[in-house]
Amino acid sequence: MAINEKKFNFSKPWIFIDDVLEVNDNGIVTQKNISYSDVFLQGHFLSYSVYPGMLLLEGIKQSIFIWKTESSADPSTEIYQIRSQARFLHPVRPGNIVIYEISAFDHGNEEWTFMGTGTVGNIVVTRFSMIFLDHNGGKGGVRICRNRT
Repeated sequence: MAINEKKFNFSKPWIFIDDVLEVNDNGIVTQKNISYSDVFLQGHFLSYSVYPGMLLLEGIKQSIFIWKTESSADPSTEIYQIRSQARFLHPVRPGNIVIYEISAFDHGNEEWTFMGTGTVGNIVVTRFSMIFLDHNGGKGGVRICRNRT
């Protein structure tokens, strides 16, 4: 499924996923193509271009946003990120294709946990865990998901 920019609160170059490969009630699989012409690679280690880890995390958050709007979870509920943990295991270089595989866990107490990996081929480049609260339970945190009208 191609990315519909109208569903996002932002547009290119601030969209960090290129394709949705699978969406179901348990999670989402998305893809990011790392291009040599990517504006964020220019000047990021001149002799050895590496895709910034924070942009990998932003791609993960955007994947979660798509999952929240496309799955059977209530899309009108805002969710706030309250905690995240990530490990960057291998560098991501121009020409790589990153596949994000994200599993969603609803704890039933307004708390969601998203866990998964980012892989390039058979190599895991990042592992992550993020915890979000529904709007009603959220005190602080970073809002990533809201209903656009």
